[in-house]
Amino acid sequence: MQHRLQSFFERSISWIDSYKIWLVIGFFCLLGLSAYTALKTLRIDNGLGLWFLEDNPSYKSYIDYQKTYGSDEIIIVMIPSENPLDPKGLARLESLSQVLEQKSSIKSTMSVLRAKYPALIGNQIQLKSIYDAKRPLKSQQKLLSQFPALKKQLIGAAERNLFLYIQLSPTPDI
Repeated sequence: MQHRLQSFFERSISWIDSYKIWLVIGFFCLLGLSAYTALKTLRIDNGLGLWFLEDNPSYKSYIDYQKTYGSDEIIIVMIPSENPLDPKGLARLESLSQVLEQKSSIKSTMSVLRAKYPALIGNQIQLKSIYDAKRPLKSQQKLLSQFPALKKQLIGAAERNLFLYIQLSPTPDI
């Protein structure tokens, strides 16, 4: 019995050794096919359904909200920038925003270019633009420093990024 088992293993090892190239090629073909099918069906889902049980009342009210008013999905894009208030970079950001807003699946975009802050003018509160191309850079930086939370959301705490918020168009699909 032991001699037969040893003989079987010797033959198996000899066969593997003689066909090792074909076995490696076959293994990589199988690996590639498996990766292709896995990547083809791979989806990212960060919907609330992952975080709540079906019978949760908060989740049910959110589903009802989506059915009534549509999806509230927002995509946040971080664009690295050495100088986020550089007019050339902001012009490219504005071009990107305009191109994106022409897509039917996108409702609107928001960035430092379109952000507003409340200003008391006379007896009224008015919304003023955070960024103004006519405003000097120092004034622009001073204004942003007066709104640290807004500054962090628009250009980051380290002032090395531009953030672009993309609101997708409402859809009844959940």
